[in-house]
Amino acid sequence: MGSASENLQALIREFYSVWFRFHPAAVLKAGVSGYAGTLPAVRDDDVSALGSWLESTIVGLEEIDFHALAPAEQIDLELLFGACRDEYQAILKRDWRHRDPLAFMPFQTICRLLLDAGGEGQAALEACLKG
Repeated sequence: MGSASENLQALIREFYSVWFRFHPAAVLKAGVSGYAGTLPAVRDDDVSALGSWLESTIVGLEEIDFHALAPAEQIDLELLFGACRDEYQAILKRDWRHRDPLAFMPFQTICRLLLDAGGEGQAALEACLKG
């Protein structure tokens, strides 16, 4: 394991290489080459992958010893942490599973299992819940 500075620099390099793949419009605007011809991440799988990666990056940033960094690196860490956190929160707000999780509960199936006239509804429901 490297120093705090080395770990931060590794996360910064990873951040840009991965983030650019998910945000090609920003890359084109910034004039960075190598990412032309890609579309932004809009599919659920892509957005979930981006969210998971941002969450992992946040954890990695939290593990870096802030006080062992030079003042300029401390600013870099704070900026990167804020960018990851803000985008992750935005993803959660747009994610249909987080906006209204109760909408995805199988209430009709649960009711049918509980009201089963044969009396085995409770056992069937328990079996479903156990997987």
